[in-house]
Amino acid sequence: MTSDDKTLVLVIDDEIMTRDIMGRYLDLIGKYEVCSAADGIEGLKLFHESRPEAVITDLHMPKMNGFDVLNEVKNTSPETPVIVVSGTDDIHDVIRALSLGAWEFITKPVHSLELVDQLLGKVLEKSQLMKDNTRYRRELEDEIHKRNEEIEERKKAEEALLIGKDRIRAFSESAPDAIFSVNQQGLIIYANKSSERIFGYSQAELINQPVQMLIPKDEYNHDKEKMTAFFIKNQSTKMSRIFQSTCVTKKGSLISVELSRSYWEHKDEKFVTVIIRDITERKELEIELANARRLESIGQLAAGIAHEINTPTQYVGDNTRFLQDAITGLLMVCRKADRILQTAKNGPVPPDLMADFEQTCGQADLDYLEDELPKAIEQTLEGVDRISGIVRAMKEFSHPGGKEKTLTDINKAIESTITVSRNEWKYVADLETDLDRNMPMVPVLPGDFNQVILNMIVNAAHAVTEALGENSSKKGLITIKTGFIDDWAEIRIIDNGCGIPEAIKNRIFDPFFTTKDVGKGTGQGLTIARTTIVEKHGGTITVNSDEKKGTEFTIRVPAHEEGVV
Repeated sequence: MTSDDKTLVLVIDDEIMTRDIMGRYLDLIGKYEVCSAADGIEGLKLFHESRPEAVITDLHMPKMNGFDVLNEVKNTSPETPVIVVSGTDDIHDVIRALSLGAWEFITKPVHSLELVDQLLGKVLEKSQLMKDNTRYRRELEDEIHKRNEEIEERKKAEEALLIGKDRIRAFSESAPDAIFSVNQQGLIIYANKSSERIFGYSQAELINQPVQMLIPKDEYNHDKEKMTAFFIKNQSTKMSRIFQSTCVTKKGSLISVELSRSYWEHKDEKFVTVIIRDITERKELEIELANARRLESIGQLAAGIAHEINTPTQYVGDNTRFLQDAITGLLMVCRKADRILQTAKNGPVPPDLMADFEQTCGQADLDYLEDELPKAIEQTLEGVDRISGIVRAMKEFSHPGGKEKTLTDINKAIESTITVSRNEWKYVADLETDLDRNMPMVPVLPGDFNQVILNMIVNAAHAVTEALGENSSKKGLITIKTGFIDDWAEIRIIDNGCGIPEAIKNRIFDPFFTTKDVGKGTGQGLTIARTTIVEKHGGTITVNSDEKKGTEFTIRVPAHEEGVV
């Protein structure tokens, strides 16, 4: 520990942005202090000088790579956990790193603060248990050696072991997460106290029952092999798996959970211990946060939307007042015409009455009204339609959606987003669309999808502004195209703006990375877009950019997904 009771973590990576982002992540958590190094030699020097409680290292670095760092740390201090963070997708690198002593492996880029915190917490807890076990073992060996392995001292050693077991059981019973031990037959042989609170079963009701009772039947039957492998089969003893799923309580309620596992053996029998964390509330908060982001976007666009509504509202009002005046004149003409008609029924119409009628018709200017009234009515109806379209687009854009994907007309979603963002682009660019009208309904999270399209349109408008200059009289061009390609729905957003410099192209999706002036960008727009498309929809987002011609983003999401209606 450091002087202020923060855990010291050593980060070794030759990429300064990775070190900075990791340092910022850990600093935001508030319980870690970070020291960092740019290569393995500098990292090992810091390791021996500062003795951190955990090490996070890249694999491929100049001077000395992460494999050598792993080997040195393992030989020097085997209780010190090492987490490998690497952009490699080579399974041989992963296996080699684990064999050299890596405790966990994270693939770059790292987008989850919570994942880093969870993994650090887990390995530090495991490290502390190793240290405790080492200390207990040494104490026990000293006692046995000192007392010449007398029977009395063996009893003391057994008592110390029992105390250790009691401590572990006490820790398990006080843990906020449900902890289960399952044998190879899939039967629960241990359940802690929190399992009662989370699932509603008593510990006695859980013991010797199949673990499938905690998994919804539909989900278990849908991927039975996956579930069986997770809870029963010993697929890996070196790397634990963490994933999110759904469990069912005794009352039949579904809860969102995060599961992690570890395997162990006793007397040639294999077991798995599963830790289940209830994240239902967190999932609900994530949905609320997504809704808040959409409302925040509406707030940011509010002035522009107000302007868009104000223009048709103004000429609707002007035309309505014109119609009011015209109707007053026409009613006067009608009344006097009726008076002449009634007089004519009884005899000749007096000349003064006809003269008064002619004067009234002249004041009403019937020829003018004949030309202008249809125009005024047509303009008024157009204005009302324009206002209705904007309001409808706002409603569709800000719709909160839900936890599940729904079949969505993405062309309509794109058109709604274009409408609500009109004030962001209309002064700097023309926006053209080429939407495939044969596009099928696509399974997406509508609110999240709308947010991605909005971010892309705003980014394109900013790129055009930067290319043309703030006060340019010229306009750029933004084009949005959709298509159905190989069972994928494809959306392309193209602009003829300033383009993306080659030097930063591989960093544009990094959290908080932005080239915009202060107050014009947080560096989160493209990060959110990538997370939404890749992680939430299982799609892809790619960029093709030329500093002289502009930028094209291509988004692809699966056009079909089983079970989505």
